Amino acid sequence: MNRRAYDNMTNLRILHLEDSPPDAELIRELLIETVSPERIDLASNEQEFTSFLKNGHYNLILADYHLPGFDAPAALRLAKLFCPDLPFIIVSGAIGEDKAVDILKLGATDYVLKTRLDKLPLAINRTLDEVRAFKACHLAESKLRTLVENVPDLIARFDADCRLTVVNSAFLESVPDPAVAVIGKTLGETGLPKDDGVNAAFEGAVRQVFDEGITRELESQLLMRGGVRIFEILLVPEREDNRKITSVLSIARDITERKCMEDETRTRESELIRLNRAMRMLILANKILIRASDEESLLKEITRIIVEVGGYISACVVFVDEGEVGNIVPEDDYNSKVVVFPLIGDGRTFGTLAITTETADISGTGEMKILEELASDLAFGLIVLRLREAHRRMEDFLRISLAEKETLLRELYHRTRNNMQVISSLLNLYGSEEGDEHLKSIFKDMASRIESMSLVQRELYESKNLTKVELRTYISDLVNQLSANYRSPERRICYSSYSDEIFLAVEAAIPIGLIINELIINSVHHAFEGRKEGNIHVELRVREGGGLRLSLSDDGVGLPEGFSLACNARMGLTTVDTLVRHQLGGQINFSTGEGFRVTIDFDGPAP
Repeated sequence: MNRRAYDNMTNLRILHLEDSPPDAELIRELLIETVSPERIDLASNEQEFTSFLKNGHYNLILADYHLPGFDAPAALRLAKLFCPDLPFIIVSGAIGEDKAVDILKLGATDYVLKTRLDKLPLAINRTLDEVRAFKACHLAESKLRTLVENVPDLIARFDADCRLTVVNSAFLESVPDPAVAVIGKTLGETGLPKDDGVNAAFEGAVRQVFDEGITRELESQLLMRGGVRIFEILLVPEREDNRKITSVLSIARDITERKCMEDETRTRESELIRLNRAMRMLILANKILIRASDEESLLKEITRIIVEVGGYISACVVFVDEGEVGNIVPEDDYNSKVVVFPLIGDGRTFGTLAITTETADISGTGEMKILEELASDLAFGLIVLRLREAHRRMEDFLRISLAEKETLLRELYHRTRNNMQVISSLLNLYGSEEGDEHLKSIFKDMASRIESMSLVQRELYESKNLTKVELRTYISDLVNQLSANYRSPERRICYSSYSDEIFLAVEAAIPIGLIINELIINSVHHAFEGRKEGNIHVELRVREGGGLRLSLSDDGVGLPEGFSLACNARMGLTTVDTLVRHQLGGQINFSTGEGFRVTIDFDGPAP
């Protein structure tokens, strides 16, 4: 006998039904190499066979076909009664082919003729292999069934008529009416689809899988017991051995929370985009208000900026008589897409600013506050223009009108500074709510840039000269402001500054402030990595022969070897280079040694 036939027979216990002692002994001798005699129990009649079945634990039954008053079919029925899964092999003399087929149909595992007993070990080994394979398959099916029954996904099988044949527990627990028997019904008949359109789309997808043999994915809204939920459904074709599609497996995963988070993220991104546009719009509008010379061009530019920069559909300004205002300005009507803001001056409403938005309701948002601020500034700007026009016509009162103009301009600078403070506050607010440290740093740097421009407006507001900025005070205040904004308990940085007595126009003072702001931020972020203290010094001096020199130095890590602005530019230094070349028309030089130093030469007042 082949040694491989013995592999499955270790520790085997056999119940042998045989009334012929010589035949029983022959079989014992045949199996003695792998099964010891004491592990084979011999029964010669029905009573002994039944007793062994009840009291023993066997791996296999060998049975003769014909016994006095007893036969193999009867023994097989008893075996199925007491041990349903026990393998049953017929070992008998000549039996007809019909009897062999009948006994196999009753559940016998195999049969071996006594004239071919050399085949018995192979039959036993083959039978035990089949038993082990059956148990492994049964265990795998059990594990798979346990997995399917415990996953939260809705799993179901559909036939070619889109009717349910198998569902898991999660599917049953999701059906709106727990009393509905789902097997044999379509998905629509279970009440799960939200409406007929959802049901039609699902059944169309199932039929497409049957027709084309492809895997399909779709999103559907299903009416669960707890309400409508969004599901991502995977439809997979199931095939027979001949590759014919017999059913479609549906796996539906609840993605409602994920979709809500995606919608919320998109909404927040949209709000940030709109807010950024509105802030840019307000800044540009204030610049136009400051340099506006006539009402017609002002209104044209303001409405153009509202549409092109703010991203709104349309904008218009309507001037009315005092008695007509009530017909044009709705009372708190922010539910329509047209938002109307009154233009108020001298204690009365003299017109309206109407803006058409893509969002139905923006009340209570930062965007609404910016628009309100824009309307207020526009009203003030229009009043300024009208006053200027009136002043030009009042030659007899030139001195008085000039004083009024200065007062109004000072107020305009004050309002501009307030607007910039609003923008800075909004940036700081969004930065404090942002969890990403990189974005939080960006918001902080943006706020710092706006505050540097706001400081120019404050200097103008507090100065007697409304056209020029005294840079010694301005630079000192700016450095102190940056020192306060970027103070850190983990690092002690000392700030110092010096400036000759210099007065410059607003057009030059603002880029100088932005340059100082960017250079100090750059040093704070990059110069003192790994250090707990450092020094930053800013100077502005009048050069011999004319022109000005602005310099900043720190005692930090300095520039990397081989530094060039084109290859190693950080955002701050790129901004500085742009401001120097395009705003001041100057030149910039970098040097390093014990720290970092930058000098900027540009035209200025004669010494």
